[in-house]
Amino acid sequence: MREKDQIKAELTEEQKEQEQVKAEWAEEQKEQEQAEADSRGKGKYRFRLTGCFAAKTAAVILIFIAVSVFCAGAAVIYTAAEESMYSRSFNTVLQDVVEGQALSVAYKTMDCLRNDGEDMLCRYLDERNAEVAILKPENMWVADSGEFLWKSYGDEEAMAENGFYSYMYKDIMLPLYSDSQGSDGLLLIADDSSEAVEEPYTVRVFFDLRLEKQDDIREIVLLAKCLYRFRYAAFWFCGGAAVLLAVCVIFLLCGAGHKNGREGIVPGFLTGIPFDVMILGMLFVLKAAWHLAKSYYISYLYAVAFLCIIILALGLIFFWDLAIRLKLGKLWKYTLIYWVLRFLKRGMRAMWRLVLEIPLVWTVVAAYLAVCLLEILGIYRFTRMRSGGWLAWWMEKAMLLAVVLYVALTCSKLLKASRELAAGHEDYRVDTGHMVGAFLEHGENLNSIGRGVSRAVEEKMKSERLKTELISNVSHDLKTPLTSIINYAELIGMEETENTAIKEYAEVLLRQSGRLKRLLENLVEASKAVTGSLEVNLAPCEAGVLLSQAVGEYQQRMEEKGLDLRVSRPEEAVWILADGRHLWRVFDNLLNNICKYAQEGSRVYLNLEQGEGKVFIIFRNMSGYALDVSPQELEERFVRGDKSRHMEGNGLGLSIAKSLTEQQKGQMNIVIDGDLFKVILAFDVMQG
Repeated sequence: MREKDQIKAELTEEQKEQEQVKAEWAEEQKEQEQAEADSRGKGKYRFRLTGCFAAKTAAVILIFIAVSVFCAGAAVIYTAAEESMYSRSFNTVLQDVVEGQALSVAYKTMDCLRNDGEDMLCRYLDERNAEVAILKPENMWVADSGEFLWKSYGDEEAMAENGFYSYMYKDIMLPLYSDSQGSDGLLLIADDSSEAVEEPYTVRVFFDLRLEKQDDIREIVLLAKCLYRFRYAAFWFCGGAAVLLAVCVIFLLCGAGHKNGREGIVPGFLTGIPFDVMILGMLFVLKAAWHLAKSYYISYLYAVAFLCIIILALGLIFFWDLAIRLKLGKLWKYTLIYWVLRFLKRGMRAMWRLVLEIPLVWTVVAAYLAVCLLEILGIYRFTRMRSGGWLAWWMEKAMLLAVVLYVALTCSKLLKASRELAAGHEDYRVDTGHMVGAFLEHGENLNSIGRGVSRAVEEKMKSERLKTELISNVSHDLKTPLTSIINYAELIGMEETENTAIKEYAEVLLRQSGRLKRLLENLVEASKAVTGSLEVNLAPCEAGVLLSQAVGEYQQRMEEKGLDLRVSRPEEAVWILADGRHLWRVFDNLLNNICKYAQEGSRVYLNLEQGEGKVFIIFRNMSGYALDVSPQELEERFVRGDKSRHMEGNGLGLSIAKSLTEQQKGQMNIVIDGDLFKVILAFDVMQG
């Protein structure tokens, strides 16, 4: 016992040393591969304008400039169209523009003459680019009359010499007060005088086009000149701004998610937020900006400009994030609505599975009682039924309940029978003693299906048994003459003769007879494994040690073929319940299969993994031949991946390995993905 423990400890220590060496080699290989990948990445790196942050920032700035220019041009076009600047001369347009200022000056004149006097009016006009004159009442209907009762400026000739002369004026009729006696001059008095008489006068407002004084008239006239000058250029500005805006937006959408130095689409800072939640957040920000603009009592123009900037910024962020989500495929599936609908769908599925798990009879009874309850509520709500009617209703429901229970019980029996047959219990029979009509026919059909399946299974088992017995008998019958052939071939090869051809014939005969002997041995072993006549002694077995021993046997053979063997196993011991001899034969068959059919110069991976109460032993290699068969066909006897059959082999290796694995209460699965060939052995973990 001590010797056994000592040997086991030595083996464990040796395995640890081997694993350490392999780990160091794997680390070096990983560093080398990483260096190669980095060098390849640097070689492949190229500057892209769509991934340049500075270019995107410039595009955003240009978008704001383009929108501003477009809005300004649109405002110029709209204002020019409203003032009919495209169909009239500038002087005519200016007449309409200053009309509002003329009214303001005229009303101010009336107010000053009524209350403050001429001095206040003169001081007011000194600050404005306008002069005022009041026509005589008899000349108020005379066109371009030059006779005035009062004027704010002096001699016209002197004023003309100083540069003031304006053909632009507006006549405005306003009520003023004079004395009741009348006079040649204009005597203005306060409007609260009892002697005052209100008479209409025409106030003529002249505009000083020199615009030497800083007032609102100057601003309006200069603005009108500017609008009139650029009324046609505004179309070019709008067109150019629209083209620039489209180019910048397309560039940003194409560059969304791209970043120099990183491959693929890079998520944005809002991509992790559900799409509909992001939209609601943007609407909230927009509403908050509107309330903020209103709360500070800023002018309407500034409020609109502030909101336009917020809308433009939010629009850019929205379309930027939308482009990234579309490129990543994270639009619909990354919304709160989708998550809620998926949750409701899963909830409905869970409820439906719960309903299905409830026995059929109870489900039908519950539905029947629910219908009865709805009928009672409806009768109480919409009708007035007497006691006789209630008695008839209860009798009808009782008889209907008996029919419903009979149908539910019968359907439950038929459902149970179909489940048993689907589970492979072909000997199950339905009790049709109390069934009538279509139920009886359906029950008899299920019983007939069960009997048919039983006969088919018995015939298949009998056929398999006969084939196995035939293989065993033929193998045993051929074994004796084959042994004699081998012995005599060896004797012939040992005879001394000058004829070299005889020795060559003997070698060929010996080689082919040995191949035939191996085939017969495999046939016998396969037949025993299929029939279960093999003696299997399950015992604790350390899978890692046995796998390492098998790898050691095939290491040199794989190196000769140029196969790079990579073994991965956990540091701790992994114990399973298996027969060491048969498990060794499984490993031997699989490794021999790899040596025969793996692509030369490729890698072979052997992994020992543990998880979920299972031990997985995985063999992976690249096939040297096109795998045009399914995994199920490869598990059958006499089926080979090399359909040309120019290599040695009989197609029994995988079949024997599968049978031996199942005899040890394990599972073997074959996975084919293109030229990748993978075999997975699964055993239960031995609990300590």
